[in-house]
Amino acid sequence: MRIIRIRKIQPAFHPDSHQSILESDEAFFIVIRKSLHPRQTIYSISNLKNSQQQFSPKNLNVPEEYSIDLLTNVKYATSDTTILLQPYQTLWLSFNKI
Repeated sequence: MRIIRIRKIQPAFHPDSHQSILESDEAFFIVIRKSLHPRQTIYSISNLKNSQQQFSPKNLNVPEEYSIDLLTNVKYATSDTTILLQPYQTLWLSFNKI
């Protein structure tokens, strides 16, 4: 239920929002959601492997300096952070425009 509540309040998850798939290596499946009025972009990043995988947000080429994982409320620097994803873990990285 908590994930549904989080999803319902995010503009980028509106049914009419733009959605695309970002090509990545075979370890990750990445869905990009952009709100209708481009103030929020969410990258849903899923580890498809049964082992830990490292992901670098700098590979997303976004202008914002940081993102927040909506599922854990952890803040990540975009420039040089490597995020360790557990097997089958998903992040919802939110980038908000001010």
